[in-house]
Amino acid sequence: MSRILVVDDEPSITKTLVDLLALHHFPAAVTAGSGEEALEVLAREPCDLVILDVRLPGISGFETCARIRETYGPSLPIIMLTAFGDPAAIRQGHEVGADDFLTKPLDTPSLVLKVRAFLRYKGVHDEVVRAREEAQAHARDLALLHEIGRDWSLIAEPEEFNRMVTQRLAGLIGAPVCVIALYDPATRVMSASIPAHGLPDELARKIRYEVKPEYRSLWNFRSGRPYVSNRPQSDSRLIPEMVKLTRIQSVVLVPMLSEGHVLGLLVAANKRGGFTSNDVRLLSIFAGPAASFLRSRRIFERQRRHAAVAQRMSDLAGARPLLPMARAISSANWRSFRAGRRWSMPRPRNRSRPSSFPRSGCAT
Repeated sequence: MSRILVVDDEPSITKTLVDLLALHHFPAAVTAGSGEEALEVLAREPCDLVILDVRLPGISGFETCARIRETYGPSLPIIMLTAFGDPAAIRQGHEVGADDFLTKPLDTPSLVLKVRAFLRYKGVHDEVVRAREEAQAHARDLALLHEIGRDWSLIAEPEEFNRMVTQRLAGLIGAPVCVIALYDPATRVMSASIPAHGLPDELARKIRYEVKPEYRSLWNFRSGRPYVSNRPQSDSRLIPEMVKLTRIQSVVLVPMLSEGHVLGLLVAANKRGGFTSNDVRLLSIFAGPAASFLRSRRIFERQRRHAAVAQRMSDLAGARPLLPMARAISSANWRSFRAGRRWSMPRPRNRSRPSSFPRSGCAT
């Protein structure tokens, strides 16, 4: 809630100002009887507007205004009160940072209009500052996501990939637990990958369940929409066995989809205070490239197995033409997969075919 600080050494004027502000439904007002006390109040609790008398015991209103400006910058509005219509005093007040003046005895309509205008100005300023900070934080988060994506392209082993990704994502969104769960379409089983950040391997291996058709009425991860629950113990859309097994207090589930194929889920849990829309947005941004990477790795592993089978068949048959095909799945092709480039199997070379054939017939 917004606050207005009223600074005046006369209790009757202070009470009149507070009553007028309350009568016109302005935010709560706090009071101070001197410049020193006003600075202490501002240091203790932020305010959105200062109504400051020129004449104060101790340091003057002008000096108090100058110190407020020096400490809190130009965004905090200050209205000064004066019993004189002295142009020199008004000029001095503007020089030390006052935004406007009110002359005693106070004109109530002028007071109300100026207070409303300066509170609106302060609200717009604070909103702009919040938007800028959110944009800067979002840019930092995207830079970290890019860094994670760059680093995972250097990792070939699944265990190292799982460890690096879950650890970095957990640190990014402030979640104690982060898991990659992979989906096997042949068995329709979703299971946690090892290792999982924040969970012992014994518990992570137990996170395994068959995706039954009736679960689609609860939450269908094939839709690609994330799901957030900050009260999973009482959430009927989650699988009770998994909630009881993991004892989670909050959870966000983000599907990993690539070219229409379900690769699995990104799961984060147990964040203090619950997960926010920004957490969900970051995980959703990350889920797409992660799914593409996992799908490419699956295709690579399948092609490598096929090439190994082809090599064994070639060895058993005593033939050599299949050897180049078996060697096609190489580290260079894996790098092409990770970089997102397409590649194809080389065709066997014909070692005996001549480049040209002689014409038939005899020379005359």
